[in-house]
Amino acid sequence: MREGLDILLNHRERGEDLDGGELPNLRGVSGASIWGVVPNSGDCVWSAQSRLRVIGVQTSCRSGSYIRGKSWELVTRVFKRFDERASEEIEAALNG
Repeated sequence: MREGLDILLNHRERGEDLDGGELPNLRGVSGASIWGVVPNSGDCVWSAQSRLRVIGVQTSCRSGSYIRGKSWELVTRVFKRFDERASEEIEAALNG
């Protein structure tokens, strides 16, 4: 685990969605976005656009244990080596 680059989330084996249905199995969703909530600064009305950001990409899942991903910060570092402007644009989007 590398702090700031690796994302590790708890995963329950069973659960229910908001409608009472069973949560889906996450097999085969590697590459999916991991979303994060931006802390409320109190200066605007809550909206998904102002408070939610894609923060990473899911790379593996062990049912009942964890969901693992890589931070988009890693992507900005890779881009910086080849396209500094793209790196800066990605970083600006991540920081809102």
